[in-house]
Amino acid sequence: MKRLFGLLIALIVICEASYSQQFKSLEECRSIQDTARFMKYFFVEKNLSLFKGKKVGLMYPLLEAMLPIEDVSLLETSPYIDPEAKSYAEGIRLEYQSREEILRRFRTNEPIFGFDIYFEDTHVEAYKVWQRIPEEKFGYNKELLPYVGDFIVKDIKVYLLNYDDKYLMRPNEE
Repeated sequence: MKRLFGLLIALIVICEASYSQQFKSLEECRSIQDTARFMKYFFVEKNLSLFKGKKVGLMYPLLEAMLPIEDVSLLETSPYIDPEAKSYAEGIRLEYQSREEILRRFRTNEPIFGFDIYFEDTHVEAYKVWQRIPEEKFGYNKELLPYVGDFIVKDIKVYLLNYDDKYLMRPNEE
């Protein structure tokens, strides 16, 4: 049933993307700016309702099929704003460039493409998510994905950022 649902979402999203006035396909994107605009259009402007309220893990096959995910990191709330000084799992950041490529882009003042998936309030402390990962797989990589796949999508943010944290394409919250 989950596979059928995932395939249905993928089919709907791909069909809708093909009718986009901005881009016909991801292959037409010639720059990181085009790719970011396509992903924002595809996942936020047209299809956010398909993903909102669903498990994060249902998005992975579609995301991986569109662009290979190189790196994943956990987004955490600040312990300074919590009365008990705890940090909770807030979402994940998917990166389509390796850490080395991101550092190179920062040094050469090239934009960084960000894709964040925010969770419904999990009440799961961030360190408990990290504790689930076996020590040999620990780190900022795709090994994190299975451990957050059951969280529920609250929002998706896509943006471009340059080395001094100035937005070139603002996230969809404004």
